[in-house]
Amino acid sequence: MTTFHSQLIIYTVITIIPCFAMNLKLEDLSQYIVLIIFVLIIIKVLGDGFIGSIYELLTGKKKEDEFDIDSMISRKKSQLNLTPQSTTTPSERNNLKEKVKQLENSNQKELLDLLQSLEWGDIKRDYATSSLELIKDISSTKGLGKIATHFFSNSLLKKPESLLDSWKTIYDNSILWTNLVNKADSLPKQKALVSFNDSNISKVSNLSPQILRSELESLLDPTTLDSINFVAKPFSQTTPSEIFEQYTEKVNLFKSLCPIVPISKESSNKWAKEVLGLVGDDHSHEVIKKHYKEVTSKIHPDKYTSLNLNDDQVSILNSNLALVNKAYTLLKK
Repeated sequence: MTTFHSQLIIYTVITIIPCFAMNLKLEDLSQYIVLIIFVLIIIKVLGDGFIGSIYELLTGKKKEDEFDIDSMISRKKSQLNLTPQSTTTPSERNNLKEKVKQLENSNQKELLDLLQSLEWGDIKRDYATSSLELIKDISSTKGLGKIATHFFSNSLLKKPESLLDSWKTIYDNSILWTNLVNKADSLPKQKALVSFNDSNISKVSNLSPQILRSELESLLDPTTLDSINFVAKPFSQTTPSEIFEQYTEKVNLFKSLCPIVPISKESSNKWAKEVLGLVGDDHSHEVIKKHYKEVTSKIHPDKYTSLNLNDDQVSILNSNLALVNKAYTLLKK
């Protein structure tokens, strides 16, 4: 297949399918996504030459040897988002791109590369080193484009000393944040994230799963992030490590507010290990003691005195602490 034929087919695919999608109802858009993925699979079957042509046409770059269409499909699926809160319009992206092109900045190429990565969903891992180190998998970035573009635009108005450094921080923070929100698969994690925006722990603790999901979705709205102070700093000025540390503390809090309910027979060694969260059978006294200290440091009521917890929550913390102390006493004999 010649390059001309490849590009002709590509042009047909990327022009006809979007036109077809314009007439779809919202509930049919999921089928449109499946169609896109199906087309990509067909493209893969057609061979490397065709893949190289489509990659070059879409990105403006030559296909590198390590390029993998499967990885691209996987990334695209995680990035597809059809809600207004997490997508940017072409005019917004192009407007920001034009502003960058007009800058007299020695780092213009890097700034444009970051914008292009948001457009195509190809994460610049070199600019996401902190978030990658903290959470390893940074592929769940639904909402990234909207958040990063918003804060990129704000930084142009504030004219920081180093625009590239500012954008790197925003980019890294946005990747970390979207992954935390999109991967929040437990109630403690969900409540921890929502508590960034609502400091009333008692209120957040009692939110229904349905409301929690709605609140999580709002955390992908940059206007919401604008109103949150992360360790007394705005989103664009804090660091991924500071955000993640604060997040971890909040997760530990909401885990601690869940009653410990072991299923084994009370006062047995198996029961004690369940209470302490020990996995496996063989544990030295030093290991048990170290784990006990780690657990008590997370659930001790004194740790949360500044949060104005209600009586029921304080009671849960005290009950959990009593169980942990009893379990440790049993195991250290």
